[in-house]
Amino acid sequence: MRRFAFVAGAAVLAVPFHASAQPQTEAPIALSVGGYFMGYFAGKSEQDGPGQPGADTRNIAIFRKSRIEFAGIGQLAGGSRVGVRIQLRGEAAQGDQIDRSYIFADTPVGRLELGKQRGPAFQMHVAAPNPFDAQGLGFGQDYADFFALSQPGGNLVTAIGGHLTYIDTFKYEKIAYYTPRVAGLQIGISFAPQSCSVGAPTGTNTCGITTAFNPDNLVGEQKNGLGAGANYTINVGGVEATLSAGWYGSTLEVNNPTGSFTDRRSWNLGAQIGYAGLTLGGGYMTDNSGIRAGLAFSPLPTRQQHWNVGMAYTWSRWRIGAAYYHSAVEARDDTGARLGQDRYAGLSLGASYALGPGISINGGVEAGRWRSYSGVPENQNRGVAYLVGTILSF
Repeated sequence: MRRFAFVAGAAVLAVPFHASAQPQTEAPIALSVGGYFMGYFAGKSEQDGPGQPGADTRNIAIFRKSRIEFAGIGQLAGGSRVGVRIQLRGEAAQGDQIDRSYIFADTPVGRLELGKQRGPAFQMHVAAPNPFDAQGLGFGQDYADFFALSQPGGNLVTAIGGHLTYIDTFKYEKIAYYTPRVAGLQIGISFAPQSCSVGAPTGTNTCGITTAFNPDNLVGEQKNGLGAGANYTINVGGVEATLSAGWYGSTLEVNNPTGSFTDRRSWNLGAQIGYAGLTLGGGYMTDNSGIRAGLAFSPLPTRQQHWNVGMAYTWSRWRIGAAYYHSAVEARDDTGARLGQDRYAGLSLGASYALGPGISINGGVEAGRWRSYSGVPENQNRGVAYLVGTILSF
């Protein structure tokens, strides 16, 4: 069973179509189980003097992440498929055990999804290939969930999180449609009425199960999220290229008295090209964050821009890679006046070796630096981190 991963190269294949023009025998929904476990040992060397982000923190640690996915898929006459996927977290926050949960239908006229799932603005994007492996292990940029370096809490880049050139439409309850791929082109659209998901841990992001009508007057909250994505693939003489584009917009419910918030607007572009085991790629994203100005007590992340470039080379059971990431987020005060930019830059080098089907050993190093317009030590950091780990997929 294929496991889902936030992988740039696999994103193009995240919405397959298996419907056939030939009549096929109906089959009841059959259950299958899959998943993965990734774990690694990590260490770091960073700024750890008094008042700096790394002060009084350990420099070695063990991290892990795991998922179990249940899939039920049935076959209809004519070749269409219907099914459900439910993914469980192995390390869950309280009340947030379900990572994804949605139903889908693959038909000759496209794929329809409904439930807790990311939309096409995220799913169809491609970016720099993961330097560590093709499954998701690595540092917390576009591919993984872990930052080995201490993130400076006052730096606005850290308020954004990972997956930096992917438009994060979150796993809000949504409906999405993907066209069949025709002449290399596939298009997807999605709609999320509310910024919420069933079973979210706390707060206004929780949808009810039997009553899913949340208030429509929350300050700073977004509604009616509309997403769109497209990618185009071509293969000529063994050279395979993929281009992607995505857009996401939502509507502000209620502003505050100083007008700090606005409708959210974001878009991204990406490209990858591969030949004889070598893959080159990169991505770009800009997002206004749904914020126009800061609050009286704190600047807020307004316009953000992220880009990355990288390469990966695979031969036999080996894979090596390198990638560079850059992020810049504008800070504004409560009048909307620009204060400056917080930035992050990181360079990753990694390698992996496949011990067997679904089993790999991975390792790498990343040098990173956060800079802040404020110049305050607590808002800045730089250092080097390394990891050695494994992924078991089943």
